[in-house]
Amino acid sequence: MNFESGLGLSPFKDRTASVTKEASIIDKEVWVFGVNATSVQDIVNAVKLASRYYDIKPSAILNDIYAKNLNVDRENDLANEVLIRANKDLYSSVCKALVDAAKLLGISNQLNFYVFSKSNNPKIPQPDLVGTLKAGGASSVATDDHKPRVAVGNNLGTCSMQQLTNFHLAKLKC
Repeated sequence: MNFESGLGLSPFKDRTASVTKEASIIDKEVWVFGVNATSVQDIVNAVKLASRYYDIKPSAILNDIYAKNLNVDRENDLANEVLIRANKDLYSSVCKALVDAAKLLGISNQLNFYVFSKSNNPKIPQPDLVGTLKAGGASSVATDDHKPRVAVGNNLGTCSMQQLTNFHLAKLKC
C-alpha cells in the first residue's frame, strides 16, 4: 500500500488486488472510492482492501452494511414513475451484489443491510423500498419504530437540514 500524507485524511492506493483502488483514512475509517455497489467485484475489492488494512476477516467488514438514499445516476432527468422503478432496480441489484460478494469472500452467514430512508421519499416510497429489498433477496425487512433525526443535504455539501427518517434492516441470506 502506498500511503501519502494529507491534511485531515490519509489517501492511498491499494495495488495488491488485481485492480487499483483509491482509498483514504477518514476519521479512523477506510473509505474506498469508485465503488459501484451493484458490481460484485467492486464490493469484493473494497472489502479486501479494508480487511487487509485492519488485519481482520472480510466478514467483519461486510456483516453490517449501511446505506442512505441510494439513487440512480441522472436522477433529475427522470420522470417520477421512471425514477421509482430505476431506484427499485438499484436497491434490488445492490442486495444481490452484496450476497454474491459475500459468497466469493467465503462468508456464509447473514448480512445486515441497514437503510435510512424517509417514508415519504418521492424517489422510492417506503412500501416500494421494503418490497424491493425482499425482491433483492432479503429474508425479512424490519423498520425501527423509533425514527432517528439525521442530517440530510446535497452532494456538494452546500445545503443541509435535520430530518426524521426511517431506519430499515434487511436480512440477507448468503
